[in-house]
Amino acid sequence: MTRTDKIIHSLRTRHELHPEEDVFAPDAENAFNLASRTEGLGEVLKHFPGMLPFLSRIYAHDANGWIKGDAEIHNIVSAEGYHQGDCLASWLFCLTIHPLLQRLVAVVGEETFIKFFIDDGNIAARHDTMLQIIDIILAEGPRYGFKLKLKLNKGTYLIGRCATEDEARMKKAQLIERYGFDESMIRIHPDNGGDPEQYGGKILGSFIGTDEYC
Repeated sequence: MTRTDKIIHSLRTRHELHPEEDVFAPDAENAFNLASRTEGLGEVLKHFPGMLPFLSRIYAHDANGWIKGDAEIHNIVSAEGYHQGDCLASWLFCLTIHPLLQRLVAVVGEETFIKFFIDDGNIAARHDTMLQIIDIILAEGPRYGFKLKLKLNKGTYLIGRCATEDEARMKKAQLIERYGFDESMIRIHPDNGGDPEQYGGKILGSFIGTDEYC
């Protein structure tokens, strides 16, 4: 079983056992190209110091990329992020945001489901805990180059089963007003008046949610 399979099945099982929990799959803006090299190289120094001289030659300074236009060649300065095609890029990205994920776990506890596969986040938590997680990502994520899309219109947010329909609608309105979530990405549980054919989301290439949705 691959690591992505483990996350998919774990989240699906978690959601089935705890339908009252919200599920959020956050999407970061241009994550690889905005990752903080300063933070990443700092983590390399801390955990893999023998690799720092080699990686510093690649990422400690700005680099020029080149593109051929109609009449001339233009350079594009690369000051942050990791190069597409670099076999170490995914590893460096994970290393860069690892302190952010450790911070989330330290604040909300290990019982909360927080599983990332590179830049794809998958979180299941009680509603108030989820708001706390989003607040931390918005406040501290940019330090590492992990910036949630401002409009938050890509990704999936499933509101867990609530005691009443009014409570579910209140939580949806809160997400829209507090963070600017796009209404289309928020799905209300079918027991609270939501459409069972729409209650679900795509997670790492697979699907979770109601049988009707999947």
